[in-house]
Amino acid sequence: MKETTTMGTWTSVSKLTVVLETGQHQGALFGGQIGVVISIQPTDDTGNAVTVTTDDLYSKVLLIDFVDASPIPEKEKTTLNWCWERDKKFKPTPGMTPQIKYTVEHADSNPDRRVRSFGVRVDLPNGNTLYSSQNGTYQSSVQVEA
Repeated sequence: MKETTTMGTWTSVSKLTVVLETGQHQGALFGGQIGVVISIQPTDDTGNAVTVTTDDLYSKVLLIDFVDASPIPEKEKTTLNWCWERDKKFKPTPGMTPQIKYTVEHADSNPDRRVRSFGVRVDLPNGNTLYSSQNGTYQSSVQVEA
């Protein structure tokens, strides 16, 4: 098992998965929204796990369209049909792979694109970017129907 580094710069990830809050990879909005949970294990240059804060993960991980890798806008910054916001009530399980959660919504007033697949973009502190997308290094995604 890899050693955990408590401080340091992360340069990659050893794990990156995207699931719905139900644990499934496909689902439908309930009450106009659904949770998307991202599990991500930051690592350093030698592959050792790096402990980072939840706020650091939120600042580096962005929801994207799985197919074309375009960013999904934050709720407070858009009026488009699909958007997200940070789930402020989510508490990851201590001792497990670090997790963050976004709540995804679809504007009922906009009937366009009722089904969407979500992946993530990770902007690493060293300036590199990793993708969980159709053409990315990772292939984990979720599909949501409005």
